[in-house]
Amino acid sequence: MMGEHMHPEVSMHTHPLGRYMAHIRSGDWDAVADLMLSSACKLADIGADVAICPDNTIHQAFARVAANSPIDLRRQAVEGQRIMAMQNYVNELRSVIKRGTPALLTLSEADSARHPAPGAWSPREVLGHLIDSASNNHQRFVRAQFQDDLVFPGYEQDGWVTLQQYQESPWVELVALWRAFNLHLARVMAVVPEPVRARVHYRHNLDEIAWQTVAPGAPTTLDYLMGDYVEHVKHHFRQILGSRWESPATTV
Repeated sequence: MMGEHMHPEVSMHTHPLGRYMAHIRSGDWDAVADLMLSSACKLADIGADVAICPDNTIHQAFARVAANSPIDLRRQAVEGQRIMAMQNYVNELRSVIKRGTPALLTLSEADSARHPAPGAWSPREVLGHLIDSASNNHQRFVRAQFQDDLVFPGYEQDGWVTLQQYQESPWVELVALWRAFNLHLARVMAVVPEPVRARVHYRHNLDEIAWQTVAPGAPTTLDYLMGDYVEHVKHHFRQILGSRWESPATTV
């Protein structure tokens, strides 16, 4: 994006390995963190915007340093994964929409209204829940770009499904609404600026609102939340379609 053979300016600071090893061998990770923080401060003093911590043992003190670093501090391994993360989950969502729409429409109106077990959601109600999930996460993905944390309202999932009477809604209309909403969400995900997606947050409530939860105070990102959304969609498609979702016959 910067042009051929171009890249941001790169500077490096490290303390002698011997200083690190003395603390690592004694298990004094606070002292390791202090050394790492002093390097981050030196890089900040010369104008660096981002520092990347190598994944070579000292990364075990990363959480102790990141919250106090004067500049954005990231882990090398996480950065390597992050480079492809957005493209992967956006493309995955678009693939689910492409495969999923015709697969859903193979269900008849009667089949879409059938409850697989007493008290279990019918396919209409599961898809209605996915529409509610899209609605709530759309708000989260946009609002995250205007706030300094990842704390968002939850919602009462069973109550929303019942209140909106998805069980009585025409199946074809539900499929069309789910498809349109998720096409828009894929566009929203794709245009989130990289620094916003990758920013590490320690203040969040992903222990409450994520499908695959993150412990309170543990580091996480908007990237994680958006990828988690796509995994949640895939989980429910397997629930609705069973073996038909995994079958090549559903590919278009």
